[in-house]
Amino acid sequence: YGYLIQSNLVDHFGASAPLVFGAMAGCASWCPVYPIDSVKTIVQNTEGASSTCSWKVAADIYRKGGLIAFYDGFPAKLIRAAVFHSMTFFVYELVLDALMNENV
Repeated sequence: YGYLIQSNLVDHFGASAPLVFGAMAGCASWCPVYPIDSVKTIVQNTEGASSTCSWKVAADIYRKGGLIAFYDGFPAKLIRAAVFHSMTFFVYELVLDALMNENV
C-alpha cells in the first residue's frame, strides 16, 4: 500500500486511490500465506488439535487434491480482503488527513 500510494498512479485514481490500493494490498497479502492459513484452519478445527501435526494435515490436503487444494475458498477470501482493506486504508487516509490539517 505504501509503495502504491506514493506512486504516480495516485493521480490516475484520485480520491479513490486508498480504496483501490487498499484492495490490491489486501489481496496481495493473502496470496503467499493462504496455503499456510488453510492448514492452520484445519488444525484448529480438528478435535484434539494439540496433537494434530501441521505437516500431516498439509500432506493429506496435497494427497486429496494436489496444490490447488490448498487454495479452496481463495476467491471468497480475496473478496473479503479487498473490501476490508480498501475500507481500512480509506479510513486511515481520512484520519491521517484530519490529523495533519488539525495540526496546521
